[in-house]
Amino acid sequence: MSATAQTDLKKTTFTVTLDAGHGGHDPGAIGAISREKNITLAVIKKIGKKISEENQDIKVVYTRDVDKYVTLQGRADIANKAKSDLFISVHVNANNNREVSGCETYTLGLHKTQSNLDVAMRENSVILLEDNYNTKYAGFNPKSIDSYIMFECIQDRYVDKSVWLASEIEKNFAARNRRDRGVRQAGFWVLHKTAMPAILVEIGYITNVEEEKFLNTEDGQQKIADAIYEALLKFKREYEIKSGNQAVVTPVNVDKKVVKQDTIEDVKAKQKKVDEKAAQIKRDERKEAVNKSVAAYKESKVQKEKEQSEIEQKNKEAEAKKQQEEAAALKKKQEEAAAEKNKAVRDEVEYRLQLSALTKSIPLNSSAFKGLTVDVYQEGGYYKYTYGKTSDYDEIVRLKNRISDKFPNAMIIAFKGGQKVTVAEARKSQK
Repeated sequence: MSATAQTDLKKTTFTVTLDAGHGGHDPGAIGAISREKNITLAVIKKIGKKISEENQDIKVVYTRDVDKYVTLQGRADIANKAKSDLFISVHVNANNNREVSGCETYTLGLHKTQSNLDVAMRENSVILLEDNYNTKYAGFNPKSIDSYIMFECIQDRYVDKSVWLASEIEKNFAARNRRDRGVRQAGFWVLHKTAMPAILVEIGYITNVEEEKFLNTEDGQQKIADAIYEALLKFKREYEIKSGNQAVVTPVNVDKKVVKQDTIEDVKAKQKKVDEKAAQIKRDERKEAVNKSVAAYKESKVQKEKEQSEIEQKNKEAEAKKQQEEAAALKKKQEEAAAEKNKAVRDEVEYRLQLSALTKSIPLNSSAFKGLTVDVYQEGGYYKYTYGKTSDYDEIVRLKNRISDKFPNAMIIAFKGGQKVTVAEARKSQK
Protein backbone atom coordinates (compact mmCIF):
# COMPACT_ATOMS: atom_id res chain seq x y z
CA MET A 1 0.00 0.00 0.00
CA SER A 2 1.04 3.48 -0.63
CA ALA A 3 -0.16 6.89 0.44
CA THR A 4 0.42 10.40 -0.73
CA ALA A 5 0.21 13.52 1.33
CA GLN A 6 0.30 17.22 0.80
CA THR A 7 1.73 19.79 3.21
CA ASP A 8 0.13 23.21 3.63
CA LEU A 9 2.52 25.71 5.19
CA LYS A 10 1.06 29.01 6.29
CA LYS A 11 3.54 31.64 7.34
CA THR A 12 2.56 34.86 8.98
CA THR A 13 4.46 37.48 10.93
CA PHE A 14 4.21 37.39 14.73
CA THR A 15 4.76 40.84 16.27
CA VAL A 16 6.11 41.38 19.76
CA THR A 17 6.54 44.76 21.44
CA LEU A 18 9.46 44.94 23.86
CA ASP A 19 9.21 47.64 26.50
CA ALA A 20 12.24 48.77 28.54
CA GLY A 21 10.84 50.34 31.70
CA HIS A 22 11.49 54.02 32.51
CA GLY A 23 14.10 56.07 30.60
CA GLY A 24 15.28 59.63 30.03
CA HIS A 25 14.58 61.89 33.03
CA ASP A 26 12.78 58.97 34.70
CA PRO A 27 15.57 56.76 36.15
CA GLY A 28 13.24 54.27 37.80
CA ALA A 29 14.61 52.52 40.89
CA ILE A 30 18.10 53.58 41.90
CA GLY A 31 20.67 51.21 43.36
CA ALA A 32 24.14 51.61 44.79
CA ILE A 33 25.89 51.37 41.39
CA SER A 34 23.18 51.57 38.75
CA ARG A 35 19.77 52.77 37.62
CA GLU A 36 16.76 50.71 36.57
CA LYS A 37 16.36 52.44 33.18
CA ASN A 38 19.81 51.28 31.98
CA ILE A 39 19.40 47.66 33.10
CA THR A 40 15.97 47.27 31.49
CA LEU A 41 17.21 48.72 28.18
CA ALA A 42 20.19 46.35 28.11
CA VAL A 43 18.00 43.29 28.74
CA ILE A 44 15.33 44.32 26.22
CA LYS A 45 17.93 44.85 23.48
CA LYS A 46 19.41 41.40 24.17
CA ILE A 47 15.96 39.82 23.83
CA GLY A 48 15.30 41.74 20.62
CA LYS A 49 18.69 40.85 19.15
CA LYS A 50 18.18 37.14 19.77
CA ILE A 51 14.69 37.22 18.27
CA SER A 52 15.88 39.02 15.12
CA GLU A 53 18.89 36.74 14.61
CA GLU A 54 17.01 33.46 15.02
CA ASN A 55 13.47 34.16 13.78
CA GLN A 56 12.59 35.62 10.41
CA ASP A 57 8.87 35.45 11.10
CA ILE A 58 8.90 37.52 14.29
CA LYS A 59 8.77 41.28 14.05
CA VAL A 60 10.27 43.20 16.97
CA VAL A 61 8.92 46.60 17.98
CA TYR A 62 10.63 48.63 20.71
CA THR A 63 8.91 51.26 22.84
CA ARG A 64 12.42 52.65 23.20
CA ASP A 65 15.83 51.42 22.08
CA VAL A 66 17.74 54.39 23.50
CA ASP A 67 17.74 56.30 26.79
CA LYS A 68 14.62 58.43 26.35
CA TYR A 69 11.41 59.08 28.24
CA VAL A 70 8.19 57.46 26.98
CA THR A 71 4.85 57.89 28.77
CA LEU A 72 2.91 54.87 30.00
CA GLN A 73 0.10 55.62 27.56
CA GLY A 74 2.69 56.16 24.81
CA ARG A 75 4.11 52.66 25.39
CA ALA A 76 0.67 51.09 25.08
CA ASP A 77 -0.05 53.19 21.98
CA ILE A 78 3.12 51.92 20.28
CA ALA A 79 2.12 48.30 20.89
CA ASN A 80 -1.46 48.86 19.75
CA LYS A 81 -0.46 50.74 16.62
CA ALA A 82 1.87 47.88 15.65
CA LYS A 83 -1.03 45.44 16.19
CA SER A 84 1.31 43.38 18.34
CA ASP A 85 0.53 39.82 19.31
CA LEU A 86 2.41 40.17 22.57
CA PHE A 87 3.65 42.93 24.89
CA ILE A 88 6.55 42.34 27.28
CA SER A 89 7.62 45.07 29.71
CA VAL A 90 10.83 44.65 31.70
CA HIS A 91 11.44 46.37 35.04
CA VAL A 92 13.74 46.14 38.06
CA ASN A 93 12.21 45.95 41.52
CA ALA A 94 13.11 47.70 44.80
CA ASN A 95 12.34 47.13 48.45
CA ASN A 96 13.18 48.81 51.76
CA ASN A 97 14.24 45.37 52.95
CA ARG A 98 17.61 44.91 51.23
CA GLU A 99 17.51 41.15 51.80
CA VAL A 100 14.61 40.64 49.37
CA SER A 101 15.63 39.16 45.99
CA GLY A 102 14.25 37.24 43.01
CA CYS A 103 12.03 37.59 39.96
CA GLU A 104 8.28 38.00 39.67
CA THR A 105 6.06 38.38 36.62
CA TYR A 106 2.84 40.39 36.63
CA THR A 107 -0.33 40.32 34.58
CA LEU A 108 -3.25 42.73 34.80
CA GLY A 109 -5.68 41.78 37.53
CA LEU A 110 -6.63 41.99 41.18
CA HIS A 111 -3.89 43.14 43.57
CA LYS A 112 -4.52 40.46 46.17
CA THR A 113 -1.65 41.53 48.44
CA GLN A 114 -0.32 44.87 49.64
CA SER A 115 3.11 44.11 48.14
CA ASN A 116 1.55 43.66 44.67
CA LEU A 117 -0.29 46.96 45.05
CA ASP A 118 2.92 48.67 46.20
CA VAL A 119 4.76 47.53 43.05
CA ALA A 120 1.92 48.73 40.80
CA MET A 121 1.79 52.08 42.58
CA ARG A 122 5.54 52.56 42.15
CA GLU A 123 5.52 51.67 38.44
CA ASN A 124 2.36 53.71 37.73
CA SER A 125 3.68 56.76 39.58
CA VAL A 126 5.80 57.64 36.54
CA ILE A 127 2.71 59.38 35.11
CA LEU A 128 3.19 62.09 37.74
CA LEU A 129 6.17 63.28 35.67
CA GLU A 130 3.78 64.25 32.85
CA ASP A 131 2.07 67.59 32.45
CA ASN A 132 -1.70 67.53 32.87
CA TYR A 133 -1.56 63.84 33.81
CA ASN A 134 -4.90 64.03 35.62
CA THR A 135 -6.69 64.76 32.32
CA LYS A 136 -4.57 62.41 30.17
CA TYR A 137 -5.24 59.46 32.45
CA ALA A 138 -8.92 60.21 33.11
CA GLY A 139 -8.45 61.15 36.75
CA PHE A 140 -6.38 58.06 37.59
CA ASN A 141 -4.22 58.80 40.64
CA PRO A 142 -1.37 56.26 41.00
CA LYS A 143 -0.98 57.14 44.69
CA SER A 144 -4.64 56.59 45.61
CA ILE A 145 -5.89 53.12 46.56
CA ASP A 146 -9.38 54.10 45.41
CA SER A 147 -8.12 54.50 41.81
CA TYR A 148 -7.21 50.82 41.68
CA ILE A 149 -10.79 49.63 42.19
CA MET A 150 -11.25 50.10 38.43
CA PHE A 151 -8.86 47.23 37.72
CA GLU A 152 -10.96 44.88 39.84
CA CYS A 153 -13.90 45.33 37.47
CA ILE A 154 -11.99 44.79 34.21
CA GLN A 155 -12.69 41.58 32.31
CA ASP A 156 -9.36 41.11 30.52
CA ARG A 157 -9.86 38.70 27.61
CA TYR A 158 -6.10 38.16 27.40
CA VAL A 159 -5.62 37.18 31.05
CA ASP A 160 -5.33 33.41 30.42
CA LYS A 161 -2.64 33.81 27.78
CA SER A 162 -0.83 36.41 29.85
CA VAL A 163 -0.82 34.20 32.94
CA TRP A 164 0.39 31.22 30.86
CA LEU A 165 3.33 33.22 29.47
CA ALA A 166 4.15 34.64 32.90
CA SER A 167 4.25 31.09 34.32
CA GLU A 168 6.64 29.95 31.59
CA ILE A 169 8.97 32.87 32.27
CA GLU A 170 9.06 32.13 35.98
CA LYS A 171 9.79 28.43 35.22
CA ASN A 172 12.69 29.50 33.03
CA PHE A 173 14.04 31.79 35.74
CA ALA A 174 13.92 28.93 38.25
CA ALA A 175 15.75 26.66 35.78
CA ARG A 176 18.58 29.22 35.72
CA ASN A 177 18.85 29.28 39.52
CA ARG A 178 17.03 32.58 39.80
CA ARG A 179 14.64 32.87 42.72
CA ASP A 180 11.10 32.39 41.38
CA ARG A 181 8.75 34.72 43.30
CA GLY A 182 5.80 33.58 41.22
CA VAL A 183 3.13 35.00 38.93
CA ARG A 184 1.24 37.95 40.37
CA GLN A 185 -1.57 40.28 39.38
CA ALA A 186 -1.94 44.00 39.94
CA GLY A 187 -3.34 47.15 38.33
CA PHE A 188 -0.63 48.32 35.90
CA TRP A 189 -1.84 51.10 33.63
CA VAL A 190 0.38 50.05 30.71
CA LEU A 191 -1.00 46.48 30.81
CA HIS A 192 -4.55 47.77 31.09
CA LYS A 193 -4.18 49.82 27.90
CA THR A 194 -2.54 47.18 25.66
CA ALA A 195 -4.95 45.28 23.38
CA MET A 196 -3.05 41.99 23.46
CA PRO A 197 -1.61 39.49 25.94
CA ALA A 198 0.71 41.55 28.10
CA ILE A 199 3.06 40.98 31.01
CA LEU A 200 5.40 43.02 33.19
CA VAL A 201 8.55 41.25 34.40
CA GLU A 202 10.38 42.41 37.52
CA ILE A 203 13.77 40.79 36.82
CA GLY A 204 15.34 41.37 40.23
CA TYR A 205 15.89 43.76 43.11
CA ILE A 206 18.27 46.65 42.60
CA THR A 207 18.22 47.22 46.37
CA ASN A 208 19.84 43.82 47.00
CA VAL A 209 23.63 44.22 46.75
CA GLU A 210 24.37 40.83 45.17
CA GLU A 211 21.41 40.94 42.83
CA GLU A 212 22.29 44.43 41.63
CA LYS A 213 25.79 43.21 40.75
CA PHE A 214 24.26 40.27 38.83
CA LEU A 215 21.85 42.54 36.94
CA ASN A 216 24.76 44.69 35.76
CA THR A 217 26.82 41.83 34.29
CA GLU A 218 26.64 40.67 30.65
CA ASP A 219 26.14 37.08 31.82
CA GLY A 220 23.33 38.04 34.21
CA GLN A 221 21.49 40.13 31.63
CA GLN A 222 21.84 37.39 29.00
CA LYS A 223 20.45 34.72 31.35
CA ILE A 224 17.41 36.88 32.01
CA ALA A 225 17.00 37.65 28.30
CA ASP A 226 17.25 33.94 27.39
CA ALA A 227 14.62 32.97 29.99
CA ILE A 228 12.15 35.49 28.58
CA TYR A 229 13.05 34.66 24.95
CA GLU A 230 12.44 30.91 25.37
CA ALA A 231 9.06 31.54 26.99
CA LEU A 232 8.20 33.90 24.13
CA LEU A 233 8.98 31.20 21.52
CA LYS A 234 6.86 28.67 23.36
CA PHE A 235 4.02 31.19 23.53
CA LYS A 236 4.36 31.79 19.78
CA ARG A 237 4.10 28.04 19.04
CA GLU A 238 0.95 27.78 21.16
CA TYR A 239 -0.40 30.87 19.42
CA GLU A 240 0.21 29.30 15.99
CA ILE A 241 -1.40 26.02 16.94
CA LYS A 242 -4.55 27.68 18.21
CA SER A 243 -4.76 30.09 15.30
CA GLY A 244 -4.12 27.38 12.68
CA ASN A 245 -0.94 28.91 11.31
CA GLN A 246 1.24 25.84 11.87
CA ALA A 247 2.11 23.27 9.18
CA VAL A 248 -0.81 20.87 8.57
CA VAL A 249 -0.40 17.49 6.84
CA THR A 250 -3.56 16.09 5.25
CA PRO A 251 -3.56 12.48 3.83
CA VAL A 252 -5.37 12.44 0.47
CA ASN A 253 -5.83 8.76 -0.36
CA VAL A 254 -5.06 5.41 1.30
CA ASP A 255 -5.83 2.32 -0.86
CA LYS A 256 -8.50 4.31 -2.71
CA LYS A 257 -10.32 4.90 0.54
CA VAL A 258 -10.63 8.51 1.57
CA VAL A 259 -9.79 9.01 5.19
CA LYS A 260 -11.41 12.18 6.46
CA GLN A 261 -9.16 14.31 8.65
CA ASP A 262 -10.03 17.41 10.60
CA THR A 263 -9.50 20.50 8.55
CA ILE A 264 -8.02 23.66 9.94
CA GLU A 265 -11.56 25.02 10.13
CA ASP A 266 -12.63 21.95 12.18
CA VAL A 267 -9.69 22.41 14.54
CA LYS A 268 -10.49 26.10 14.86
CA ALA A 269 -14.17 25.39 15.56
CA LYS A 270 -13.35 22.81 18.25
CA GLN A 271 -10.73 25.03 19.76
CA LYS A 272 -13.14 27.95 19.71
CA LYS A 273 -15.69 25.94 21.70
CA VAL A 274 -13.02 24.90 24.20
CA ASP A 275 -11.79 28.48 24.47
CA GLU A 276 -15.32 29.83 24.88
CA LYS A 277 -16.08 27.36 27.65
CA ALA A 278 -12.77 28.08 29.38
CA ALA A 279 -13.36 31.80 28.97
CA GLN A 280 -16.86 31.51 30.47
CA ILE A 281 -15.48 29.58 33.44
CA LYS A 282 -12.78 32.19 33.83
CA ARG A 283 -15.30 35.03 33.59
CA ASP A 284 -17.42 33.38 36.26
CA GLU A 285 -14.37 32.92 38.48
CA ARG A 286 -13.25 36.50 37.93
CA LYS A 287 -16.76 37.81 38.56
CA GLU A 288 -16.87 35.93 41.84
CA ALA A 289 -13.38 37.19 42.69
CA VAL A 290 -14.39 40.77 41.84
CA ASN A 291 -17.55 40.49 43.94
CA LYS A 292 -15.54 39.13 46.87
CA SER A 293 -12.90 41.79 46.41
CA VAL A 294 -15.46 44.61 46.22
CA ALA A 295 -17.30 43.18 49.25
CA ALA A 296 -14.02 42.95 51.14
CA TYR A 297 -13.18 46.50 50.13
CA LYS A 298 -16.58 47.78 51.28
CA GLU A 299 -16.27 45.86 54.54
CA SER A 300 -12.77 47.27 55.00
CA LYS A 301 -14.07 50.77 54.24
CA VAL A 302 -16.89 50.39 56.77
CA GLN A 303 -14.40 49.10 59.33
CA LYS A 304 -12.07 52.03 58.65
CA GLU A 305 -14.97 54.48 58.97
CA LYS A 306 -15.96 52.81 62.25
CA GLU A 307 -12.39 53.00 63.51
CA GLN A 308 -12.16 56.63 62.38
CA SER A 309 -15.43 57.41 64.16
CA GLU A 310 -14.11 55.76 67.34
CA ILE A 311 -10.88 57.74 67.04
CA GLU A 312 -12.83 60.99 66.57
CA GLN A 313 -15.04 60.15 69.57
CA LYS A 314 -11.97 59.44 71.70
CA ASN A 315 -10.42 62.68 70.52
CA LYS A 316 -13.60 64.58 71.46
CA GLU A 317 -13.65 62.92 74.89
CA ALA A 318 -9.96 63.67 75.35
CA GLU A 319 -10.53 67.30 74.29
CA ALA A 320 -13.49 67.63 76.67
CA LYS A 321 -11.43 66.15 79.50
CA LYS A 322 -8.58 68.50 78.66
CA GLN A 323 -10.94 71.49 78.70
CA GLN A 324 -12.35 70.35 82.05
CA GLU A 325 -8.87 69.97 83.47
CA GLU A 326 -7.86 73.38 82.11
CA ALA A 327 -11.02 74.95 83.57
CA ALA A 328 -10.35 73.29 86.94
CA ALA A 329 -6.73 74.45 86.84
CA LEU A 330 -7.84 78.00 85.98
CA LYS A 331 -10.42 77.99 88.79
CA LYS A 332 -7.81 76.77 91.23
CA LYS A 333 -5.40 79.45 90.05
CA GLN A 334 -8.08 82.12 90.45
CA GLU A 335 -8.94 80.86 93.92
CA GLU A 336 -5.28 80.87 94.89
CA ALA A 337 -4.92 84.39 93.48
CA ALA A 338 -8.01 85.51 95.42
CA ALA A 339 -6.69 83.90 98.59
CA GLU A 340 -3.35 85.58 98.05
CA LYS A 341 -5.10 88.89 97.49
CA ASN A 342 -7.18 88.43 100.64
CA LYS A 343 -4.05 87.57 102.56
CA ALA A 344 -2.39 90.69 101.18
CA VAL A 345 -5.43 92.74 102.26
CA ARG A 346 -5.33 91.16 105.72
CA ASP A 347 -1.64 91.88 106.00
CA GLU A 348 -1.91 95.41 104.55
CA VAL A 349 -0.87 98.20 106.95
CA GLU A 350 -2.35 101.67 106.69
CA TYR A 351 -1.27 104.78 108.66
CA ARG A 352 -3.56 107.82 109.15
CA LEU A 353 -3.49 111.12 111.04
CA GLN A 354 -6.30 111.46 113.60
CA LEU A 355 -7.34 115.14 113.77
CA SER A 356 -10.15 114.96 116.31
CA ALA A 357 -12.57 112.71 118.21
CA LEU A 358 -16.15 114.02 118.78
CA THR A 359 -19.23 112.64 120.45
CA LYS A 360 -21.36 114.08 117.66
CA SER A 361 -20.73 113.91 113.95
CA ILE A 362 -20.09 116.99 111.87
CA PRO A 363 -19.98 117.33 108.06
CA LEU A 364 -16.74 116.22 106.38
CA ASN A 365 -16.57 119.57 104.60
CA SER A 366 -16.83 121.48 107.87
CA SER A 367 -14.60 124.58 108.22
CA ALA A 368 -13.23 122.91 111.32
CA PHE A 369 -11.03 120.77 109.06
CA LYS A 370 -9.47 123.88 107.45
CA GLY A 371 -9.88 122.71 103.84
CA LEU A 372 -8.45 119.18 104.32
CA THR A 373 -10.19 116.13 102.86
CA VAL A 374 -10.99 113.90 105.79
CA ASP A 375 -12.51 110.49 106.56
CA VAL A 376 -14.43 109.38 109.61
CA TYR A 377 -14.79 106.12 111.53
CA GLN A 378 -16.57 105.27 114.78
CA GLU A 379 -14.89 103.78 117.83
CA GLY A 380 -16.02 103.66 121.47
CA GLY A 381 -18.92 106.05 120.91
CA TYR A 382 -16.75 108.67 119.21
CA TYR A 383 -16.65 109.96 115.68
CA LYS A 384 -12.98 110.05 114.82
CA TYR A 385 -11.88 112.18 111.89
CA THR A 386 -8.68 111.29 110.03
CA TYR A 387 -6.56 112.75 107.28
CA GLY A 388 -4.23 110.91 104.84
CA LYS A 389 -3.70 107.20 104.10
CA THR A 390 -0.36 105.50 103.46
CA SER A 391 1.45 102.27 104.18
CA ASP A 392 4.72 104.17 104.50
CA TYR A 393 5.38 105.25 108.12
CA ASP A 394 7.94 107.86 107.07
CA GLU A 395 5.40 109.34 104.68
CA ILE A 396 2.78 109.72 107.42
CA VAL A 397 5.38 111.39 109.65
CA ARG A 398 6.16 113.91 106.88
CA LEU A 399 2.45 114.53 106.38
CA LYS A 400 2.02 115.13 110.16
CA ASN A 401 4.80 117.71 110.06
CA ARG A 402 3.19 119.52 107.07
CA ILE A 403 -0.12 120.09 108.94
CA SER A 404 1.35 120.61 112.40
CA ASP A 405 0.69 124.36 112.22
CA LYS A 406 -3.02 123.68 111.59
CA PHE A 407 -3.43 120.60 113.76
CA PRO A 408 -0.59 120.49 116.28
CA ASN A 409 -2.37 117.74 118.23
CA ALA A 410 -2.76 115.38 115.22
CA MET A 411 -1.67 111.88 116.15
CA ILE A 412 -0.58 108.89 114.04
CA ILE A 413 -2.86 105.86 114.19
CA ALA A 414 -2.57 102.48 112.37
CA PHE A 415 -4.80 99.84 110.81
CA LYS A 416 -3.95 96.30 109.66
CA GLY A 417 -6.32 94.46 107.36
CA GLY A 418 -8.89 97.14 108.16
CA GLN A 419 -8.60 96.57 111.94
CA LYS A 420 -7.26 99.18 114.38
CA VAL A 421 -3.86 98.22 115.83
CA THR A 422 -1.16 100.08 117.67
CA VAL A 423 1.48 101.88 115.63
CA ALA A 424 4.11 99.64 117.23
CA GLU A 425 2.28 96.48 116.05
CA ALA A 426 1.88 97.86 112.54
CA ARG A 427 5.57 98.79 112.25
CA LYS A 428 6.65 95.41 113.64
CA SER A 429 4.58 93.54 111.01
CA GLN A 430 6.34 95.50 108.25
CA LYS A 431 9.82 94.46 109.30
